[in-house]
Amino acid sequence: RAARDRADEGADLAGVALERRLVRHQHELVVGRHAGVLDADDARALAAASIPIGVTLAINAAVLGLDTVILSVQKGNDAVGLFGAGQRLVESTAFLGAAFVAAVVPVLAKAARSGSRGLAATYEDGCKVITSVLLPVSLAFVLFSGWLTRLVFGDSFSPAAAAVRILAPSVVLVAISTLSLYALISVHKQRLVPWIAAVTLLLNLALVFLLVPSHSFRGAAVALLAADITYALAMVALVVRETGPLSVSRVLAGALAGCCAMGIAAALVGVGAAGFAVAAVAYPVVWLAYEGRRYPSDISLLLRIGQRTSRD
Repeated sequence: RAARDRADEGADLAGVALERRLVRHQHELVVGRHAGVLDADDARALAAASIPIGVTLAINAAVLGLDTVILSVQKGNDAVGLFGAGQRLVESTAFLGAAFVAAVVPVLAKAARSGSRGLAATYEDGCKVITSVLLPVSLAFVLFSGWLTRLVFGDSFSPAAAAVRILAPSVVLVAISTLSLYALISVHKQRLVPWIAAVTLLLNLALVFLLVPSHSFRGAAVALLAADITYALAMVALVVRETGPLSVSRVLAGALAGCCAMGIAAALVGVGAAGFAVAAVAYPVVWLAYEGRRYPSDISLLLRIGQRTSRD
């Protein structure tokens, strides 16, 4: 799942690089610095900027394919089916993070032109929106994995709930990675991305060979989660190197408060349909109460970004 998401990100990032080049060129046309043609220097610069993204795309595309092949060879098609079912369920929410990041890309590009302080504020806002919206989704996959797996795939796939629980954090991690990649593109730091992708691939393969023989599809899920964590942390570290430190409490505190409410709901009501419904109500109530008291302006921020995302 992570490999496919990152492959999509690679194609999107190439488009962002082209868009930034064209926007700059269009601006220069307005002030009369160029004739109305994309010149050879611009074309070469665009090609050079896109090469790291192409390399990253190729590396990340290999991750999931190799995991599946190794799992199939060592444990057979049943294990691959359970692993795939868990991935499909978790990745069914990937559009949420993708839609948000697509909406915020122009804002990131504009903020990067204003300097590191502007980029830092926009990136922190983006991280907060992602955690506020997707952290409860990840927790729901952990708390209600058994019920959700049976609901979507039937009782015969109930063992896949283990993969769902393991891969649940990837809902947030992949979205954070995507936002971070766009932030790096906005400051022309995409050359570092293939190295991180290569390290992630090697880590994933090492863990697959280590864990699959004894833990089957669960081991493959752990290996994929470890790759997602490594990739996300590295991307965030690179962005923070450009922006300076972020407010972790602002990004996470409200979402964690709401997630605690979800956990209490699941403990009191159960991990079936009723518990899911109560948790779905408990999270926004607690999140709004916390944010309204601690960061009231962030509520309007989330609403504005939600409107932009729905339009896009």
